Amino acid sequence: MYIFQISDLHFQAEDERSVNNLDKVVKSIAAQDVKPDLLLITGDITHGQKYDSYPQVFEKIKSLGVPFLCITGNNDSSSGLMKALQEFVPAHPHSEMADYLQYGVDTYPCRIIALDSFAPGNLSGAMDDKRLAWFEEKLNNNPFHKPTLVMIHQFTLPNTLHRGFLPWFAEFNHLIADHQQDIRLVVSGHLHASLGGLISKTRFISAPSTNWNSILDFNNHGNQIRDNSAPVGYLIHHFDGNDFISYHVALA
Repeated sequence: MYIFQISDLHFQAEDERSVNNLDKVVKSIAAQDVKPDLLLITGDITHGQKYDSYPQVFEKIKSLGVPFLCITGNNDSSSGLMKALQEFVPAHPHSEMADYLQYGVDTYPCRIIALDSFAPGNLSGAMDDKRLAWFEEKLNNNPFHKPTLVMIHQFTLPNTLHRGFLPWFAEFNHLIADHQQDIRLVVSGHLHASLGGLISKTRFISAPSTNWNSILDFNNHGNQIRDNSAPVGYLIHHFDGNDFISYHVALA
């Protein structure tokens, strides 16, 4: 199974760069010899919670002719994205929570759990007790230990792009570590760069942006600096029935 992942589109119809780069990414995915069985979109679909951007993005994504799964980024909103999906992508899985876009999909060779870390006005997001409890219940409800992929917007490991380590990062990571026998991969966006790490023995990788990427800050100043010269791109995750290998596709 091949799962493609795009992230951080920050789409605005008036922003020529965001439009052209998304078109470039969609064209590249369509031209791959390996065709996606599923596409993941790990948040920041729009920019500044612009609702009228969603139908334009979804129209471009639908041209690929593959099913896709979305989660909320800090530049979306939970209510806005859920409403847009119901209106423009009715076949998309519905949320299993009233206020947040969280759901599980168990119809593929691997199990997928989608989480919503949106918090109004908070770049680093949040996972309150209610969302974490839903996640834990979902993880526990896997009697046959089916391999699982988890998708969330923020990258919850220490990194060279954002300062600070929030309490909810630790709580989320603890749940991943407790269920490492089932969780084969955690994927995110948010960093506008592809970074990889481990939560206990579970691999965690962030996708590059389809719009613009960041300069890695090895001095650890915690500043996300835009680098328009860095190639945009996406990830391809190959699932062999037990584990994943991830590929980074960069577009000049």
